[in-house]
Amino acid sequence: MTLEEKQQHDKEISDKFLLRDEEITEEEYAGLSIQDMCVLITNAKWLIQSGDHMDSMDKIDEMKDRIRNMHSKLIDKIRAAEVLYTVVDNTTGYPFITEINNSIWIFSEQEYADNCVEHYKEERRSFHTMEISKESQLSFLGRAFYTNGVGGIFVDNGQTGYYIENRDLVLPPSWEGFPPNRIPVTNPEFMRAHLKLSQELGWKVEYSERRRVVEKLENALIRASRDAVLLVPTKGAPESKNAADIRIGADSNAAIPVLVAPDGTKGLPVFTDWDQFHLLYSDKEYHAWTMEFDALTELLYNEGGYDSIVVNVKSRPLDINRNTLKRMEALKRKAEERAMWEDDDE
Repeated sequence: MTLEEKQQHDKEISDKFLLRDEEITEEEYAGLSIQDMCVLITNAKWLIQSGDHMDSMDKIDEMKDRIRNMHSKLIDKIRAAEVLYTVVDNTTGYPFITEINNSIWIFSEQEYADNCVEHYKEERRSFHTMEISKESQLSFLGRAFYTNGVGGIFVDNGQTGYYIENRDLVLPPSWEGFPPNRIPVTNPEFMRAHLKLSQELGWKVEYSERRRVVEKLENALIRASRDAVLLVPTKGAPESKNAADIRIGADSNAAIPVLVAPDGTKGLPVFTDWDQFHLLYSDKEYHAWTMEFDALTELLYNEGGYDSIVVNVKSRPLDINRNTLKRMEALKRKAEERAMWEDDDE
């Protein structure tokens, strides 16, 4: 379909389904594609904003109800799709996270995804198209939303795009009533901050605002790190969450693996979730001890032997060394000072 044909088609379905009083029937919905639904919802919102054909509050309220219904039908179509597509950033190995509410792109047609890859190639982005089968859709979206911190999906970028919030598609898991030690470890804010910084650093371009953008993303990662609770592979570690209770050395009470780099520096492997953990270690080799990030830094400094913390060794690893920790401390002090000044002003 050429651009002119697409524009004509979009006008025809909008005139047919939006400028009449009758609701869209189930049979008519069945004949509309995901992209058609994006067009109808977008144009319905434009009718309300522009006031065209909206000559009373009743008309506006009816159109808002129609938008809510079309939104629901679009979600049904996405869930029922035999195959969807996303665009993966080759520098991270994860779907690209956009600035539209931290969403990822989801495409209803491979052609749309491939066009997106080609378009961004001109901007020196390295992307590829990835297929999402109907069987894997729920697990893919659930992990993207609630393990990697993605805010939602932006459907059919490059066509008539439409944003859908994550919880409209997949409800967040509920752990009410579960004991703390049975709740899976996840760090969605940390993962999102890490991936957004990594995809920016992997973009081989220079522009006037680059330094400011990178610093903003680095600060976001530093803030997210402070709230992270990470998995440390270990044998025989005590149950206490106090880093002082772990001893490494001659009187060791825990066996923690060491990652040795070619230059001889030693890293402490930690993981944001169990899937990341199992990429390197099996449950038969190690169990995991959960530690807050501050406790990990104490272990790094007080016990010696480690030069850095290495997060998610097998999947876009993040190396946090002592220089990084100093920057984190400086940012933490600045935030505390700002909060103190704000309290004084009140």
